[in-house]
Amino acid sequence: DKAAARAKLAIPPDARVAAVRWTPHNILKGTRFAENALLRLPDGVVTHVLCFESDGTDLKKLATRFNVIPIPWLQDGQEMAQAMRAADVFLMPSIGETFGMMAIEAMACGTSVVVFEGTALPDVVKAPHAGIAVPQGDTEALAAAITNLMTNSEMRHSVIDNALALVARDYTEATYLTR
Repeated sequence: DKAAARAKLAIPPDARVAAVRWTPHNILKGTRFAENALLRLPDGVVTHVLCFESDGTDLKKLATRFNVIPIPWLQDGQEMAQAMRAADVFLMPSIGETFGMMAIEAMACGTSVVVFEGTALPDVVKAPHAGIAVPQGDTEALAAAITNLMTNSEMRHSVIDNALALVARDYTEATYLTR
């Protein structure tokens, strides 16, 4: 339940929450693209940003516009799922990705996902039905996708419903063990 997940993180129920894996030291994960796209958003489109794997450093730019919540590395899958459920959209603008487990985890938690084209991610999230893919490196397109998902609840819920169905069909432990 999204409200309970947000309450655990002291996020208001009506907040607009984006999440990103915050690894600026790993250029392949695309943190700089996520940061630039978030900073391009119109005011109010996103109010809170969850930064997964962050120790709280390098968040000053985001903190000028958003309520930023660093989420350190989590060993506990339940804690990870609860934090991911608090978000409306998960940004995974990797420029080199062979699978993308965090995209699957976000989709399984009922969080819409935006990825870059040019990696395995558009196929993994079955864009445009269960996730959104934008041209690699295009922060304006990334910002537009975030804006569309955050302001068009019908579109966001359709993507989430498709993602939940995809995860239940293609990304279960039983499916993994039989393929």
